[in-house]
Amino acid sequence: MFGGTSINVDDLFDLSDRMAKGVDDNGNIINGAIIEGNIQNNKASSDFSHAEGDRTTASGYQSHTEGYQTIASGNRSHAEGNSTKAFGMSSHAEGDNTKAFGNQSHAEGYQTTASSSQSHAEGY
Repeated sequence: MFGGTSINVDDLFDLSDRMAKGVDDNGNIINGAIIEGNIQNNKASSDFSHAEGDRTTASGYQSHTEGYQTIASGNRSHAEGNSTKAFGMSSHAEGDNTKAFGNQSHAEGYQTTASSSQSHAEGY
């Protein structure tokens, strides 16, 4: 019994409705790519990429997205929050509508942009 409801223990470990392997446009499994959350709308399209949340895209090698409508296209980049974009290699965008264009750049907060290499933008 769980919360007054009878649950099959096997169902607790079945993640097929919210977790999947990343596949390319031809349906081939991508090495180490994982999709979590809304598996119909998320895309993990590069080796070892990870897309979680809703309408997220992790297209860079070893990139990671989480949240809503986030994009991580730079290799080893990370985008989290709402409508954030990490385009630069090893870049990080976090918050709401932030953009990290430069390599190793970091944008955080609300509508901030880090446009050149090793740049940092934070706040509003």
